[in-house]
Amino acid sequence: MILPYYMSISFPYYAKIKDKYCILYAGYCREYVSQLKLLRPILEDTFPGVSIYLSCRDDFMYLLDGEPKTLSRSKLKRQKHSFGYIRELQTKTKGPHPVHELFLESDLPVPIISDHANNSNRLCCIFSHGTLPTKSITEKQIESYRNMAQFDGYHVWVNPDVVAVEQAGWVIGVEGIPLFEAATKGVKTSLIATGIGAKFYQAMFPKLKVLKMFSNG
Repeated sequence: MILPYYMSISFPYYAKIKDKYCILYAGYCREYVSQLKLLRPILEDTFPGVSIYLSCRDDFMYLLDGEPKTLSRSKLKRQKHSFGYIRELQTKTKGPHPVHELFLESDLPVPIISDHANNSNRLCCIFSHGTLPTKSITEKQIESYRNMAQFDGYHVWVNPDVVAVEQAGWVIGVEGIPLFEAATKGVKTSLIATGIGAKFYQAMFPKLKVLKMFSNG
């Protein structure tokens, strides 16, 4: 974790930066960056007067395009003395989910992002690929979810381009950007819980369902 570096700065300078808070995630789970982008304004509203900046890997900065108060990890290393505190989120193999942990440690409720599900379209998209700690599902498991959706009258696409999310009436998937973006848009979503974020997702999206895991047999 990158901590404040108090010893080499004067109190007047610290007084200028004490309300600048930076959240850094330098891991490989892209959806964490998207979640921070969505939730940052809510955190700022909760703590008036505090400016919250976001930082991530240099190659993930495209996820923050158009977002104010952002900087790459390499730039943060050069400017760490510009912040009163830097909170680094770590990728973990066990819960709680790192972004969820921000709310837990501040004793804040996770905000509801969407509590409706539009399922008028009969296209179902299945997203099977996860980034550790989220595990991908197997071809056999994909086939089981495909059969389930087809039985309910859906036409199924597996791992289509993310653009298809907006066309879908139902998105099934492991934790990742496609499932997260579908849920934020009010698309009916079902989570295959192979990661550590099921409670976090259900708090943000009360209509989201967690599906039973099919076996490989």
